[in-house]
Amino acid sequence: MDLIICSPPFASLYTYSPSVRDLGNAESRDDFHEQYAYIIRETLRVLKPGRLAAIHVQQLTTTKSIHGHVGLTDFRGEVIKNHVDNGWWFIGETTIWKNPQAQATRTKATSLMFVTKNRDSLQSRPALADYLLLFRKPGEADVQVKTDVTNEEWIEFASPVWWDIKETDTLNTAVAKADRMSGTSLRCNSG
Repeated sequence: MDLIICSPPFASLYTYSPSVRDLGNAESRDDFHEQYAYIIRETLRVLKPGRLAAIHVQQLTTTKSIHGHVGLTDFRGEVIKNHVDNGWWFIGETTIWKNPQAQATRTKATSLMFVTKNRDSLQSRPALADYLLLFRKPGEADVQVKTDVTNEEWIEFASPVWWDIKETDTLNTAVAKADRMSGTSLRCNSG
């Protein structure tokens, strides 16, 4: 493989099926990271030396009903540690800005709602950003990779915060379902 791009299911935040093989059905955060470590090691095994993996994550919230308090856990840091512990080099990250109003509407997070801010602002918090974590497989790449990206485009891509990612463009389930229904499939090709 020349490049790995993935978005793990954020522990149990997203479950895609009732299967025990679905990472989102992990019984605990430790169980999730144990299972995810297998994927981390296998992607390291199949990736060419010196090549990159881009992993999409976000921080995870705690809830009063499950954790006894409302807050955050450092899922991003746990994913970085899991990759590094399993042989990857952590080489960078980009923060993906999220619209607080859209996030409040979509997730029903009371800590982002105007009613909470107006009633008791101590119960408010900022919106959660997404992160694109970059890891490199140790070793030297067999070939150099040249790009046709302009210097101006590189300035945007290399920015530590991406401000222009529209959530509605990245979470377009109608298009994905339409492709599946029409019989077309998306394929991931390796080099």
